[in-house]
This record gives sequence, C-alpha cells and structure tokens, in this order.
Amino acid sequence: MNPPPERPRGMSYPYEFKCLISQLKSTKTQEFINEYTKDSAKLPSENVTEYKYTDAEDMLTELCELYSYGEESTYKSNSEAFEAVIKKLGLPRSWKLLSDAEKMSILMSLANDLDHRNVRVRMRASEGILYIAQGCWADLVDTEEHAESIGFNGILLYHFGIFTSFVDLLKIEVANFHNKKELSENNSRNLRIILNVLYTITEVIRKEKNNICSEYTHHVESFCTEMLFNDESLITILFDMLVRFCDCHTYSYHFPLKKVLLLLWKLLLIALGGLSELEETKKEIRMDNGLPPEHDSSEEQQPDPNRFLDVINLIDLIGESSQRGRVKKRPKVRQEEHNKFLRNARLRFEDSNVKDDDTDVVGLPAPICSSIEIIKKHLYTPLGQRHVEREKLVRSHPDTHPDEIELTPAELIYEMLFPNFNEYMVSLLKVVLWCGKFRTERLFSGRPPISGLAPEADPNSRILYSVVLYIDLFRHNEIILKAVSAILLLLLKHLKLNNVYQFEYMSQCLVTNNVLTILMAFFKQNIAGFVTTLNEIPALNFTECVTGTSEIKADCLNQVCTSTVSSRNMFFCINFLRVLNKLVKWKPARIEHLESFRNSKAILNRLVEIKHDTIKLYALKLLKMQMKYTRKNWRKRHVHLINEIYNRVRLHMNDSFLTYVPPKMTRDKLEDHKDENLLRKDIAEFNERRYGDLEKQQHIDIDFCTRKVVETQWLLPYCLNRAHHELLTQEFLC
Repeated sequence: MNPPPERPRGMSYPYEFKCLISQLKSTKTQEFINEYTKDSAKLPSENVTEYKYTDAEDMLTELCELYSYGEESTYKSNSEAFEAVIKKLGLPRSWKLLSDAEKMSILMSLANDLDHRNVRVRMRASEGILYIAQGCWADLVDTEEHAESIGFNGILLYHFGIFTSFVDLLKIEVANFHNKKELSENNSRNLRIILNVLYTITEVIRKEKNNICSEYTHHVESFCTEMLFNDESLITILFDMLVRFCDCHTYSYHFPLKKVLLLLWKLLLIALGGLSELEETKKEIRMDNGLPPEHDSSEEQQPDPNRFLDVINLIDLIGESSQRGRVKKRPKVRQEEHNKFLRNARLRFEDSNVKDDDTDVVGLPAPICSSIEIIKKHLYTPLGQRHVEREKLVRSHPDTHPDEIELTPAELIYEMLFPNFNEYMVSLLKVVLWCGKFRTERLFSGRPPISGLAPEADPNSRILYSVVLYIDLFRHNEIILKAVSAILLLLLKHLKLNNVYQFEYMSQCLVTNNVLTILMAFFKQNIAGFVTTLNEIPALNFTECVTGTSEIKADCLNQVCTSTVSSRNMFFCINFLRVLNKLVKWKPARIEHLESFRNSKAILNRLVEIKHDTIKLYALKLLKMQMKYTRKNWRKRHVHLINEIYNRVRLHMNDSFLTYVPPKMTRDKLEDHKDENLLRKDIAEFNERRYGDLEKQQHIDIDFCTRKVVETQWLLPYCLNRAHHELLTQEFLC
C-alpha cells in the first residue's frame, strides 16, 4: 500500500486516522481483504434487473445509511441521557406509556437545557432528543413499530420547534470549529449529534410528504417555507460546510461530510420535489406556455401493415432477442431540423431559399411536401426554447416586456446559491474525485472523509475490527457518492425546468471544472462487479443494533458480500449517467471532448452489457451522441450496439448519427467552440441582469484605512436600534 500523501501546511492526520492506517496495513488483515475483494469481483450481474430506480429508499433504510458502524457505541449514550431526564422529572421509564402532558414536560426540560451556556449540558440534552428522534427504541422489538415511533416522534419534535433550535446549534458548532486548530475525532461528536437529529426529522417530513393521506400536510408546508424563505437557510449553511471541508487552508477536517451531504440531499428533495413530481410540474408548465405535453417515453406504436416504416418495425420485432426490452418511443423533431430540411429541399429543387420562412412549400414535389407534413406532426418545442425567446424580448423591449420572476422553489434555491455557485460545484466534484479514487491500493489518497468511522477496538478481535472498518470505509464512500449524484441530478433537472439559463450556468460550472473527465474516469472501473458488490454488515445496521440482539462474529463476514444487487451503487451509477447525458446533449464541443477521452466507447460498451434497462438506455444515448465521430471500422465491429440504439433510444427524424464527421477538421478552435462562447455570453448577461446585486455583495472591496472606517456611518438593523438601550444595559454595562 502506498504511503499517505503529504498533508497541506497547517494540516496533519489525526491520531485516530494514523491508527486506522496501521491496522489496515497488518498482514492478516490484508490477506482477508484480498480474499474478500477477489470474491466480490467474481459476482455475476444477472441480479441487477431486480433493482427499481426511485428517488430514495424507505425511511429506515435511509436512516441506517446515516450511521457508520463506528457509531454503535453512541446509541447507549443517547439512551442514558434520556434516562437522566426521566429520573430528574420522576416519570416512568417507558416513553410509549407516558401521557401527552408528560411527554411535553420532557421536551420542555430538554429544550431549556439546549439554551444552557455549558456545552456539555447542551450536548447531553441533544443526546436525549436524539434518542427520542430515534424512536425511543429501548422498549421496541418490532421493526414496523420502530418506524411508526420514529415518524410520530419526528413530527412531535418538529411541532415543538426542536428543528429550528438544532439549526441554531449547528451554526454555533460550525463557528466554534473555525477557532479550533488542534482537532481530534471527538471534536466532530457534537456535530454528528446535531446532524443526526436534523436528518431524522427531515426523513420523517419526506415520508409524510410522499404520503397522500397524511394528516401532517401543514407541517410539510411549514418545513418547505422555512427552507426556502429563510434569510440564512440550512441549505446554504450545509453548502458552506462542504466548501470549508474541501478547503485545505481551513481546520474543518472532521466535519462529518457524509451526514452533511445526506441532509443536503434530502432538504433539496423535499423543497424541489422528486422525479415524479417533476414530471407533473413539467406538464403543467408546458400547458401554461401553450405547449402540448411531452411525448410519452413509454408510448408504444401499434404497427400498421399499410405503412412501409411499420413493416420494417415488424421485421425488427422478429426474434426473441429483439423483442426483449424493446421500447417503442415516438420520434421527435426540433424546429432547427425542420428548417434545415425545408431549406435543403428548396435549394435542391428550386435553387433558392426564402429567409425567415418555414411554412412555404410552393413548388416542392409532393413526396417532399408529405415528408414535411410528417415532420410537423412530430415537431417538439422544448421549454428551453420558450425561455430563450422570452429572454430576448426582455432584453430588447424591457418596457413592454418586463421580466416577471415567479418565486418557485428552484428559483429561490438558485438565488440563494448563486453568489458562491461555482465554489459549491467545485466542492461537489472534489468529493466525487476523492471517493472515485477509493481503491485498496490508494486507500487514503486525497482527503478521505472518515469522521465517525473508528469504533473502540477490542484487543482480542483486532483483525475482525480492521475488516469491519475496511467494509465501513467502502460503505461510507458509496453513501457519499449516492448523495452527491442525487444533488447534482436534482439541481440540473429542476433548474432546467425553471429557466434554461440557470441550467446552462450550472452545466458550465461543472464542465469547466472537468466533470466529464472525472465521471468517465469513475466509470472506467469494473462497474458490472461494482454494482453487485454489497459492502454491508446487516448485524451492525442501526435498526438491528437498537432492536435486535445479534452480535458481530467472524462467521457473519463470510455472508457480507452476496449476489444481491447494491441499490446505492446502482442509484449513483444511473444518476451519474443521467448527469453526463444532460451536460453533453446538443453540445457538439462537449461531445467531442467526451469522445476524446481514452477508451470512452469501450467504457460505455461495458455499461451496455449490464443487464439493467435504465443503465443500458443512458449508456446507449451517450454512444449515439459519439457515433458521428466514430470511424467505419469500429461500427463494423460493433453492429450490435447500433442495433441496440435503434431498439431502445428515441430517434430524431432525419437524424444522421451514423454519418461520420471527422473531429478537428479544418476549423480553428474558436470556430469549433463558437456555440459555447455565445452561450457563455448569454448566461453572463442573464445573471447580471437578474442577480447582479447578489454577485456584487460577495465582491465588496475592503478598505483598511482606519480613519475611513471610523468615519463611515453604518446602518444598524431595525431590531438592534429598537433594543439598543437594553443591549447596552444587559451585555456591556452589567
């Protein structure tokens, strides 16, 4: 194993991390790890068809991924903190036997301790609240009863204002981290407790939002309002924590990054909505803009024997291999393709062309006119085109066409993230890069997020402990990748629906920071074995630890890696493929950059071999975009891929994706990226016009002249002016 890289100036590996490295370097541990890795690589990929792609797993599964295996010892501490409050109030031990008034008295006592000046008292109260948020598991033995208890307690805590109190506690802890230079694993313990409570309540709110018959709808609406209309939203706080973790010059090494990203993902999922909600919103917005609904991707065309095209479709359907997994999608035609076809027809048959006329077909042969009618029948106008047209009107006629900004959730989130948007995207890509490099031969490259991974080791079971830690390290990184991929995809899809320029700005931030290279390098590994490798120890999951009686033994590790598909690995692999498709679609310069990546088509070919329809579909879409730059010899050797593209991917009429276009022909670099430069200019004008004030606030010149600073008249907030006398009396004159 290679030695760890040198730390940046001012940073050093903590003691716990050095112990972790030495334990994993032992000979016996390496022998077991090599055997474990060897068995995992031989897993078949037939079972991946069982995976169903959704926004997220059920609540208990997501809560299990919140906790690392090293946090098992903290569960008992939470229970003891709750028992101390019960003993002080003289109430029965069992939470479910308490009356509503007694429960409220317990919450009142814990809430009062949250405001205590002593940090230990505050965090002891936080542990007691975390035990309540975890469902008061000491009296439960059934998983269903545990889920109900977590749901009820989560709503109760939010109704009592605990969520807002813990957001304030998070701000305090983050500010305290800035002043600490000597960090240890215990420094992140307070942050982990706070984030656990916030995440558990958020998961309960997400569960209630997905429940149509929920009686807590008003709590869900209040939660979304608090996230979107707050001056200092929790979303921006978490993004700032992410930036500080990725900055080598700050002392934020022990930020629990996994918990930060999981909480950030679920907040965005609740505020913006999942993929099913996105489709419904898209239909409504298209209707408001006078556009028909989008072509149904699952629509199957019934064959008509009177049409030659459908006869070809019937021939293609012969054979069991062609029928399996075939999805007939209605083709689309863009306005540009329609105009190009009409222009070429006029030049060929009339040797003329009328500018800005896309309707006149006089003088054209009857077959050409019929073709134009068919093209118009499948004409599709994307919402992005309407956004571009509206932006041109606002720029050219600002008096008659004012910019009416609708305060949608996506608009509000973009506005709050815009001042530091590029930094946030760079930080997310750094996390993908670090976790993507996570191999046994480069186990500690970069800046590994290890907070909460090191449990107390029993000297008699040092090897067993090291193997559990090894599995937990891979599990830790998989969960982080799962959260990052979901954040990127959610933001891309919702920003594109809200305004195409917001989507293009995010895409630009990602592409300029080498996201295409990072994701293609990630897919370069053995994905077929990766998505079926399950780094999981069921006996150490949260629900099993608190409600079960199973103990971790060496025999349990032999059954850790089974033939079952890893749902989180499938989840973020699909998400990253979708992100790649969104970034390069209809962008020739980006497609050429993707195609120039070494062995890009071989990597995508391996993804196509995975027997899962969703992965195969998005991998084939990427291959279809690169076909124009693929030589004839490669196509001859991979005819099966072209057949798969025809069978599964929606085609555009007059789509010449099989026409070879040599990359870097005779055009210079500026001409090759002309569209990108024009798009960059339009995005800059859009952001300057809408959010110029927000950007200027982040770039205020600092004047270090003492005289000017003293003479400056500072405008104090209204609340401070109103209570100025009381503030002086209570804080300074006492």
